[in-house]
Amino acid sequence: TTSTTPLSTTTTTTSTTPLSTTTTTTTTTLLSTTTTTTSTTPLSTTTTTTSTTPLSTTTTTTTTTLLSTTTTTTSTTP
Repeated sequence: TTSTTPLSTTTTTTSTTPLSTTTTTTTTTLLSTTTTTTSTTPLSTTTTTTSTTPLSTTTTTTTTTLLSTTTTTTSTTP
């Protein structure tokens, strides 16, 4: 699915297998690109968000299982 407005373009893709569902959403504006990927399995959910601007790239990964939630953030600048 692709949605376009004067300020942004958003693309969403969903892939489903017997063991998992993966959804990827990419939003592009004049100043940034943000990609969010969510993968769901019977045992866990992992969400990864990557935001890219002219000055930095930030990646946040969150993994949720029955017993814990882990979040990792990485930021890279020139």
